[in-house]
Amino acid sequence: MKRILSLVFSLVFLCGCAAKATNVKPVLSGITFEARLSFYNEVFCCSGAVSKEGELTLRVNEPQTIKGMKITVKKDHLSAEFKGLTYTPKTEKLPFANVAQVLYSVLSDALYRNPQVKVQDNKFFIESAENDKYYKIILTEAGFPVSMEIPSAALTAEFSNVSILK
Repeated sequence: MKRILSLVFSLVFLCGCAAKATNVKPVLSGITFEARLSFYNEVFCCSGAVSKEGELTLRVNEPQTIKGMKITVKKDHLSAEFKGLTYTPKTEKLPFANVAQVLYSVLSDALYRNPQVKVQDNKFFIESAENDKYYKIILTEAGFPVSMEIPSAALTAEFSNVSILK
């Protein structure tokens, strides 16, 4: 009897420490935001939006050398506008290691895979199931993004002023 009780208490203790599912729904499209992106040794501050259809638009505020650059990413399309010039590369020839494409890839995966929001230590989050392209997105209790971590791409993002797209 004592063995059974100690087994039950052990299971309760172990389950109590694991992340738990919640009813929070991630709000990752139809939003505007400010973001501080750390990518390898670079830091970018951007204003951004994700349309209801999932298109990502970023406008660079810092560094000063590329301030005003607008980057738009959707499924098979990436374009960059800067000082009156527009560049639209063939996305299949781009390395995966560019900030906008990595951010779009993770947001798209989280939008279309519809992962369960978990809570651990009073932090709400979603994470990928794949080990090679692991990501974790911390959310507010309302489901808005707070931060994102993508170790394989050396990218972290901190979101602020997140609001519903008008």
